[in-house]
Amino acid sequence: SGFISDNPLQKLGDLNLWVDSSEYNIVEMTHHVWLVAIIDYLIETKKLTQ
Repeated sequence: SGFISDNPLQKLGDLNLWVDSSEYNIVEMTHHVWLVAIIDYLIETKKLTQ
C-alpha cells in the first residue's frame, strides 16, 4: 500500500509492502516493480530446480 503506513490493509496481509509516498502513480509503479521482480525471481528459481 502507500500513503499512510498504518492503514487498514496492514492488518490483512502476512507480508506487507508499503511505499512512503502520497503520490498515487509513485505508489502504483513501485508496487509494479516489486511484483515483476518477485515473478522474475520465482521463474528463475523454478528453472534452476528443473
